[in-house]
Amino acid sequence: VSSVCCYFKAWLDEETTLTNSPWAPQTHWTQLIYTFAQPIAAKAGERLAFELIYDGALRLVLLE
Repeated sequence: VSSVCCYFKAWLDEETTLTNSPWAPQTHWTQLIYTFAQPIAAKAGERLAFELIYDGALRLVLLE
């Protein structure tokens, strides 16, 4: 795995959501493509868990 595509879905109330998913109608928000410095070894179908952190700088952490 050399990169991941990140998007969000926000539940604003019981009936209203806001998303920039690539499968949803297009909005002015774009998805984020995060490219790793070194590829991560993974097998087809294997799930990888990540945590996206924004604290002035964008960091993506692989969860074990």
